[in-house]
Amino acid sequence: MPHYFDYAATQPMRQSAIDAWVAAAGSLNSGAQYGSGRKARSVLDDAREKVASLLGCEPIEVIFTSSGTEADNIAIQGLYAAGQTNRIISTDIEHPAVRDTVSKLETTGAAVDILPVDRSGHIADLSALDTLADVATCMWANNETG
Repeated sequence: MPHYFDYAATQPMRQSAIDAWVAAAGSLNSGAQYGSGRKARSVLDDAREKVASLLGCEPIEVIFTSSGTEADNIAIQGLYAAGQTNRIISTDIEHPAVRDTVSKLETTGAAVDILPVDRSGHIADLSALDTLADVATCMWANNETG
């Protein structure tokens, strides 16, 4: 029997997730006004309410994305756009989804401070955090090294 060890990149879907997907697969365009669209919107709204309940937040605070990259982009760009300081703090070891988004914002005028990282992957100097920023981002665990 084969063993799967690449959980850093992705993991096999749980059976409950597969079952939920299959049950909702007939739901088509949730933005459409026709019958199947309204049904799809209902499935989406129910899922959003359930997640919000589990997280203890309002449904409007739950945003479903198609990937981690999309989620990173929305979070970083949204926080930056809503901010006041025109400043982002990040690290050299970020996932490309974060690093590329921060770099793009830098080309459009964001002031970016990169926290230095030592050979073991730990942040060596936190002093940049003493000054306000719109976004500070640092991965909890590296996608390649764990």
